[in-house]
Amino acid sequence: MVIGIYKNKLFLFLFLGLTVFFANKYVGFPLSTVSADRAIADIADNMNMSGNRSRFYLEMNLKNDGSIEVDGKKISESIIPKVSFDELRYIILDKPENLYSELEVDLILPRKLTKLENKPEIIAVHGAEPEGTSFVGDRIIYKAKDIGPDATITITAAFPKGYLTLSANKKVEETIGVIPASYWLAISLALPILAAMLFLSVAIRSRGNFLDKIPDSLLQSLPERTPPAVAGALVDGKVGPRSITATLVDLAQRGFIEIYNRGEDFVIFKKQYDIKKTPLRPFEVTLLDKIFMPKQKAAGSFDVETRIARHLFSRKIALSYLEIYDEGLAHKYFFDAPARTHLRYRMMGIITFCAGIAGYAISAFFAPDPKFVLFFWISLVIFGILIVNFAPRITSLSPRGVEYRTRWLRFRNYLAQNELVAAREAGLFEKYLPYAIAFGVEADWASRFIEENFVKPDWYDYIADVNGVENFAKSLLPIIDYVAKAFDASSDPLVK
Repeated sequence: MVIGIYKNKLFLFLFLGLTVFFANKYVGFPLSTVSADRAIADIADNMNMSGNRSRFYLEMNLKNDGSIEVDGKKISESIIPKVSFDELRYIILDKPENLYSELEVDLILPRKLTKLENKPEIIAVHGAEPEGTSFVGDRIIYKAKDIGPDATITITAAFPKGYLTLSANKKVEETIGVIPASYWLAISLALPILAAMLFLSVAIRSRGNFLDKIPDSLLQSLPERTPPAVAGALVDGKVGPRSITATLVDLAQRGFIEIYNRGEDFVIFKKQYDIKKTPLRPFEVTLLDKIFMPKQKAAGSFDVETRIARHLFSRKIALSYLEIYDEGLAHKYFFDAPARTHLRYRMMGIITFCAGIAGYAISAFFAPDPKFVLFFWISLVIFGILIVNFAPRITSLSPRGVEYRTRWLRFRNYLAQNELVAAREAGLFEKYLPYAIAFGVEADWASRFIEENFVKPDWYDYIADVNGVENFAKSLLPIIDYVAKAFDASSDPLVK
């Protein structure tokens, strides 16, 4: 099995990986921690500086930038900026391995301070007794006693604003913290709604012709010699499984393949042909290359599944879709290749989605409580998903494309009307069948020939008798639909 690598996906995931790496390294985004108000202590029992197994002593140095050092090494926790003060909240012991009769923690300040915002606290729970705190100008001393194996010891202190010169990322955290909750709620609702309105206005302008009323009139002949897949892409604004189904039937009618239905299985035969006399279009060549291996003359359901399983995404199916769009450009139906337009908006949606995920993750750790800002990032994630899913429906038609789309819709109306086809026009069934499939009206088209004598085409064979056009359609179309949907599912999602 060969696993294909897509450069655009590789670059995207590299970008996301580097973003997470630098956020962790330079912004201070913790990859494995809990909230700042419930930090897991990284001070193990062997950090006891007293040298006495029954007494715990720890000296901590608070730096001017809000970081904390123990024994000359910076620890992971630091000052948490709040709205009106800067807070230290740190777990010293959490279920210690040793029992301690007494505990003392000395927090050395960067310089003398006359007054704290609140009285410092030592919180001792689950088998420990706090003895209080003392503030002596340039240090805070915390004491507790009778620390058992299930105890948790936490120290707190609140410093006035301006006493510490916090780092840039702490300044950002502080700025976020002073925004009232009501503002975050308003922003969380307003910005995604405004962004959605702007996106929808772009989408409606790009797809305005697709929202027009479908014409009621009929056109009883092909508007022009256009491949069924291209006509379908013009009417729907995008390529899909029906494009493949219509192309396979068209190839069979033109003598390039034959289909044999064995009841529970099928075989598609590749016929010998003179490429100079009956030239194939680029997307048709690509599709046949996907079905048949080099020098292979027949392919069954197992071969189709094997070809699909060789790659996570099929380059050839993606290429055939691009070539169908190129064929539409050659007919001057589109201003720009629809795949390029779809990709542009899909990338916009992916970037929006990733920004929402990144913003949510960072805010979950750094945003002050209550974390109303998370509503904004959640709405951004949802908005990104909507853009990604709606992007394939944004297609810009040229003036010629608008004109011929109306003509093809009138022709579709003719295929789907309820009147039976006259006996003298019985040969039209096979001629227009690929177009009926491309437009999704093959059942309506077949029902118009229900009373006519039907002769099975030479390119199709069935293990049982084919009596009538209805049995023909019921036996053939599930096979073609299976192949088409399987190939479509394996196509690069950024190309559709």
